[in-house]
Amino acid sequence: MALDRTWLRMLASLQIQDSIAYGKEFDSYEIVEGVVQVKFTDGSTARGQLLVGADGVRSSVRKQLQPDRKLLDLERWVIWGRTPMRDDLKKGFGARDLLTWCMCLDHEFNVQTVVEPITWSRSVRIESEDKLPDFSDYIYWVVCTAVSQYKEDLPKTAEERKLYLARVSETWHPALRHLLDSAAHELSACVPILSSKPDIQMCSAGRNGRVTLIGDAAHPMSPMGGSGGDTAIRNAADLARTLAEEGITESSIRGFEARMEARAKEKIEHSFRGGQKFWRGKEWTAYNEVEV
Repeated sequence: MALDRTWLRMLASLQIQDSIAYGKEFDSYEIVEGVVQVKFTDGSTARGQLLVGADGVRSSVRKQLQPDRKLLDLERWVIWGRTPMRDDLKKGFGARDLLTWCMCLDHEFNVQTVVEPITWSRSVRIESEDKLPDFSDYIYWVVCTAVSQYKEDLPKTAEERKLYLARVSETWHPALRHLLDSAAHELSACVPILSSKPDIQMCSAGRNGRVTLIGDAAHPMSPMGGSGGDTAIRNAADLARTLAEEGITESSIRGFEARMEARAKEKIEHSFRGGQKFWRGKEWTAYNEVEV
């Protein structure tokens, strides 16, 4: 079964679109008479029973909830993107391995690439009874390099990322170079890899039962076998179950955070072991802390 972020977000939004608002940037929160009030940068506010910071690695909610918490710089860049799976691309491959999940290791330059086709065996539109659109097949790929290994500054534009990939892959198999060169570079991204320490410190955060974190805001980790996404989905399901069965209390949120801490610790340690195996990574205690 294909798993695509856009598809998953659209699926999760079905029947609740009227409750979702975009275009707001978080500024701060405060607890007012037992209710959490959020202020946005445009001056507007929103009030509710619970604030869940799901705003990514550079979470502004985490910055206020855990002001002393720092992340670790793993000294790697990761660039990921997709290549539309056109017929001419398939014919030009010659290497069938690239039409299934595979990992390519450049041991000489310590560069790693993961390739995975995302294909839809049935029509999403028909299966969802026209609630979701059809999606086109593509090949998802990830390339991981050392910081500034091929370029001093992080490649930010689509053209810079294309040139960066061309330089990284210039000695690689022609089929893999063809895959990266044919990518939709405007949809790619390149970011430094940051990680939490194994202890995400949620149980020592401010206790009010009204603010918590989830996903990369709570437990950023290196991309190792989808560990971050898997942990985020499990914790989201746990939080939903907690709210439905126990309501919003200091005790219920504390219990959720304790379970999230345990899951995150296991997966973060797994990710560090994967880094040591695949890119000659270090023990987490050897990396420098960074403010984000």
